Amino acid sequence: MLKCMTAKDLREWEVYYELEPFGPPAMNLNFGRLLALFMNLYRGKGTSSVDAESVAFGDFAKRGIRQSVEEMKDVLMGFVKKGKG
Repeated sequence: MLKCMTAKDLREWEVYYELEPFGPPAMNLNFGRLLALFMNLYRGKGTSSVDAESVAFGDFAKRGIRQSVEEMKDVLMGFVKKGKG
């Protein structure tokens, strides 16, 4: 593919990706949207809503964030408990 792709083609794909991300980053944001939807549906009275960006899984490795499975579970269970409060 790289043998037949010109620099212009590559740049067009880069611009398209900036406008409409695809692959894992897009899947993370879509999962965040779904998670936020359910969190907002089942949140308790008087609790504030959440947005997709605040619960989407980002590129944690680049930000230096490391979590164990148990830590991730605790965070998600905290969201559930907070929503029921």
